[in-house]
This record gives sequence, C-alpha cells and structure tokens, in this order.
Amino acid sequence: MHYKIKDLPESERPREKLEKRGANYLSNVELIAIILRTGSKQKSALTLAQELINKYPHLASLKHLTIDELLNIKGIGRTKAIQLLATIELAVRINGAVIERGYQIKSPSECAEYIAEEIKQLEQEHFIGIYLDAKNRILAKKVLFKGTLTRANVSPIEVFKEALRHGCASIIVVHNHPSGVRLHRV
Repeated sequence: MHYKIKDLPESERPREKLEKRGANYLSNVELIAIILRTGSKQKSALTLAQELINKYPHLASLKHLTIDELLNIKGIGRTKAIQLLATIELAVRINGAVIERGYQIKSPSECAEYIAEEIKQLEQEHFIGIYLDAKNRILAKKVLFKGTLTRANVSPIEVFKEALRHGCASIIVVHNHPSGVRLHRV
C-alpha cells in the first residue's frame, strides 16, 4: 500500500517534526526522507529512505555508495542519488573538520571519539600521528604508515621526524584494527 507523507498526522511528518523538535529527534529514515524531499509515483520519500536503510543498515557504509548503486533502488533517480551523495560527503567533511589544525584536544577519550569515525571503516591498518602544541592544539595530523589487514610496520624514526618537523610539544599516535577488533577507549 502506497501512502503519502501528507497523509500522516502533522506531528509525524519529518519536516514538521524537525522544525518543532529538532533534527536530533528524527530517525535516520526521517532524515534521509527530508534529504530526498519527494518520493516517486509508487513510493513516499519515507518508503524510499526505509528501503535505503534496509539495503545499507550501517550508516557508515553509506559513504562508500556510488551513484550507480543508488540508482539500483527503484524510485531513486540521478538527482536524488546526487543529493544523497553530496549530503553524505558534507557529513564526512564536517566530521573530519573537527580534528583540524588548531583544534584543541582536551582528553584522550575526546581524541578517540573524533578519530574513531575517520579510521573505523578503513580496510587496512593505518598508523596516524597527531602532533600537538603546548596547549594540545593540533599542529598536524598525518598517516605515517599503511599496512595490511592485520599489521602496520611502524618506524619510530618517522614518528619523531614528523614531530621535529612540526616542532610539537606532544604526540598522539593512533591505529585501527580493520580485522574487527574494537578500538581501545582510554
């Protein structure tokens, strides 16, 4: 059965819900429906969004989608696919922008929170150096080594060479476990 969003009670419509309660009260499906703006002749924007989430249940996997993969979902045309990919890319950039030059890292757990999103979807081990000034502001962030699925060979010389190059007061080193082992939280 096909329903239209305008047939829903006003309090259940995604746009109105966002306006009254805020974006953080919406489900992923509702947020995607707003991005899509409209449905197709057969499906509402909510139905299309639900199909997308059913096909790709892990939000992080959305950032790897291509236009062609989105076009395979009946009701999503080229324009909707481009809108989705642009929005996803903007979200990725916003997330990455947090840990840029000048950003102050106040605790190890804060660093873990910000870097986790960047490294958790990598398919090979990465060893990253984050170089800080005396006030724990980021001077630079650099992928020092890329390894395999299970290992990254790290040379301390390279880590410290970068530290000297940036004149940092402290270093944070981070690496991921693409084999599925979870990040250690500090």
